[in-house]
Amino acid sequence: MTYSTKSNVKPILEVEISETTYDTELDNCIKAAYAWVNKILRKHGFSVPLSAPVDDTIVYAEAYKAASIFRRRRAPPAEVDALVEQAKDFLAVYIEAEKEATLKRV
Repeated sequence: MTYSTKSNVKPILEVEISETTYDTELDNCIKAAYAWVNKILRKHGFSVPLSAPVDDTIVYAEAYKAASIFRRRRAPPAEVDALVEQAKDFLAVYIEAEKEATLKRV
């Protein structure tokens, strides 16, 4: 199970959804991104894996991290760094919102 799919990652990479040349590699990148997202969430006290349906910010965090892993082999470091930062931003928004929601329930 992962939170995102190739159809979430391909638009970030500007790859046509119907293009299958990189599908196996993208699947591996998504699995690595899934582990990365879960590790960060666990560090912040979340029980992982998250139950479906997951918030879109988690889908985007995983997709951007997967894109960065894919691009790391092909792109300049600045492009990879921008994708990683976007993934971190999505995760930070999710974590902050969930913690605020928890405080309101208490």
